[in-house]
Amino acid sequence: QDNQPERVAYFGQMMKTARILINTPASQGGIGDLYNFKLAPSLTLGCGSWGGNSISENVGPKHLINKKTVAKRAENMLWHKLPKSIYFRRGSLP
Repeated sequence: QDNQPERVAYFGQMMKTARILINTPASQGGIGDLYNFKLAPSLTLGCGSWGGNSISENVGPKHLINKKTVAKRAENMLWHKLPKSIYFRRGSLP
């Protein structure tokens, strides 16, 4: 294991990457579950917007399901406190 966690944290902040593997083989460690449990097991890796992908994690079944959302307009009723009197200039109202 790495005995310099501050160095690992600094490296993680400086690199434009979605995953950083510490003391693990890149080809097996990057797919998750074999050498680490922080990455979901997958043979398809998402590299995020830096690599032109829409996700930055390992591609899994949840990414392959089409989910439809139906939305309709709803009035957002917010409370507003109005002053006691409102004054208008002549001609400002129809």
